Amino acid sequence: MASLYSFSDNWQLMFLPVFLIVFWLLFVLKNLSSFRKEFQNMDRKERSKELGQLRINDLKKKYVSRSLIGLIVCIIIYIIINLAV
Repeated sequence: MASLYSFSDNWQLMFLPVFLIVFWLLFVLKNLSSFRKEFQNMDRKERSKELGQLRINDLKKKYVSRSLIGLIVCIIIYIIINLAV
């Protein structure tokens, strides 16, 4: 019940979503940087071949799934903290 708490008691929870969003965005940027490094390690001929395209698609799936898992973890942390308070 939010009405039972004053602003001074609950101000930390107001910044929790902002912190989690920033944390997730930094995690996504780190994943993009890692994807770019792996992509640049492949030479142009390898990227244009069918096997290279399959590897690129696997890399995309890997980093998108990591980002989604990070988002789910942030949401779970938010829910757990709100239930604990």
